[in-house]
Amino acid sequence: MLEWIYCDSVQNLKEDVALELFKAADKFVVPGLKTVCEDFLIKHLKVENVIERAILANMVDSVKLVDATIDFIIANIDEIFEKDDIRRLPNQILRAICKDKKGDKEKSEDNNLNGNKKRLVYWD
Repeated sequence: MLEWIYCDSVQNLKEDVALELFKAADKFVVPGLKTVCEDFLIKHLKVENVIERAILANMVDSVKLVDATIDFIIANIDEIFEKDDIRRLPNQILRAICKDKKGDKEKSEDNNLNGNKKRLVYWD
């Protein structure tokens, strides 16, 4: 964080450091650093970390990261729904995922992926 404060940049950012800096930037209201970390975290979304990123984004009200995690989850829904930690997602993110999937219901029901129907899950 000091590097950002003194140099207005962060060199050689790594995922674990970006997470901690993102939290600190939110806590101490350093918007430029928060944006840099947010962009880094979005660029490094994976099936293994998207749930944690969505929870964090929701906690710190990061609209950009929330939107990116929702898009990533929707794009990788089959892999992500196999994971048990999907239940940890905040309700508003689950609703957004379901709303998007519900809007695409007609398209998705006819869309085959390797011969298997895509799984659709709805909560009302």
